[in-house]
Amino acid sequence: MNKKSISSASLLGASALLLMSAVQAQRPSSGGTLERARHLFSQIDTDKDGSLSAAEAGKTKIPTRDFVNNDANRDRKLSGDEFLVFYRKLLVKGGKPVGAALDAEVSRIQAALRSTKKQTPVVSTPDPVKKDEPVKPVTVKPEPDLPTGKTDAERAQDVRDAATQKRVEAARDQKNAENDARAKAARDKLAQDEADRVAAARAQEQADNEARAAAARQALAEKEAARIAAARAQKAQDATARAAAARKKMAEDTEAARIAAIRAQKAQENAERAAEARRQHERIEKARAQREHEEAFEKHQREAGKGGGAGMGPSERAQAFVKRLTDSGRLTPQQARDFHTVLLAKASSANGAGKAETLRKALNRAKSRVGNAVRAGHLTAEEGRILSTVLDDRAQKALGGSQGDSHDPKPSVGHSPVKDGSDSRGTLGAGRKTKPKSAGVRSVGGKGKAGSGATRGDS
Repeated sequence: MNKKSISSASLLGASALLLMSAVQAQRPSSGGTLERARHLFSQIDTDKDGSLSAAEAGKTKIPTRDFVNNDANRDRKLSGDEFLVFYRKLLVKGGKPVGAALDAEVSRIQAALRSTKKQTPVVSTPDPVKKDEPVKPVTVKPEPDLPTGKTDAERAQDVRDAATQKRVEAARDQKNAENDARAKAARDKLAQDEADRVAAARAQEQADNEARAAAARQALAEKEAARIAAARAQKAQDATARAAAARKKMAEDTEAARIAAIRAQKAQENAERAAEARRQHERIEKARAQREHEEAFEKHQREAGKGGGAGMGPSERAQAFVKRLTDSGRLTPQQARDFHTVLLAKASSANGAGKAETLRKALNRAKSRVGNAVRAGHLTAEEGRILSTVLDDRAQKALGGSQGDSHDPKPSVGHSPVKDGSDSRGTLGAGRKTKPKSAGVRSVGGKGKAGSGATRGDS
């Protein structure tokens, strides 16, 4: 790798480091501007002496070779002008744009250096300063002696010319120093103005940011307040709508309940009237049936009297009642069989526990049907009592082993005789009591009510 390549690599590395420093400095401007270069110089110049020492340059990792090559006056420091020239080289090598102000300032500095070199004796360039190496003395070429073999007037003229030259050079140096001072003052003022401008810009930006943040907060607060107000209004509207709907539903429910109550009341009244009408009809029909049966019984009695049947005994009369119910369809042949079983029972037929139980069941069914017939008006109360008494007597005789049918029987198993021909009590088996009256009817104004001792059966 040749010397030129090494220098280019060094310049590019230093350019990257300086650009990194520029990013870290957070300058508002961008690109290779004069203000940016001076800002970078002020950042690197930590002791603020207006120049960069080798130590300060080393902190930014500027190679020593680049530091020495850009030290034009060989004072082992980089002045502000020397740094501007070096910074422009870095921008050009890195392909970065160079600002017009920076380019003009570097051109002015280079022109001033060229004019100074024409009037300054040639000084040998020392080797690059390396760390831990002694600095070599700078060799200055001595001024040549005035040419000899001249006259005194020529020598005096030469002395006067040399003095004039020295005065000119001193004046030029003074002027250059004044120019440098003015330039430095101008640069310092420009840097201060730039710093003030940057500070003002930052303050303005901060104020703008705060104003925007305050406006955003205010807008957000107003938006939130509007949202809350809208939500409250919607909630109030919903509550009002729900209350109105509830009132409407309550009114509808109340009206519906009132209408339903009226309809129920009317239905109940209609049902009561219909029930009363049915009961009245049943009473009328029952009274009519009672009258018809009484008339039929009287007719039967008259016919029996005419035919000599007035002297029939209770058993014959009971059989006549059963025949009448069977002929009229009130009893089926199967139901009439229970009556015949009891009425025709004899002592010998009741022998044995099975036959006795069959006789008791037939008696209960027959007495139940007698009660149903009396309640339905198919038999009168008197006929029911006569039929029940005959059934009890026949069953008692059959179960007790007494003699056949008799008008004045004497039961052998606790049977009480009939009193006044209207009531009788007896027992069917040990400890079982029967009430003929309970199997018959208690007549109250043509109405009958079954006793508790009768078992319900078919009429």
